Amino acid sequence: KKSGLPRTAISAATWIPPVFASYNSWESLEQCLSSLAGQQATEVIVADCSDADRTPVLAARFPNVKFCHYNRRMSIPRLR
Repeated sequence: KKSGLPRTAISAATWIPPVFASYNSWESLEQCLSSLAGQQATEVIVADCSDADRTPVLAARFPNVKFCHYNRRMSIPRLR
């Protein structure tokens, strides 16, 4: 449903950054982040509780993404 407001009326202050919850899905996550790289997102957040922490690898490739890695296993809804 459209708000009826012109697209220019939405300011950066009302923009909500995308948040991705991830568990052992680094290939999909990397594809998703790659597709966002060309857009003007000011912030992207990834919450992850994968067995292997690949945060340093992806953080080097996607410096505008904030990674939150948790050492204990959590459900996707809890990560969000």
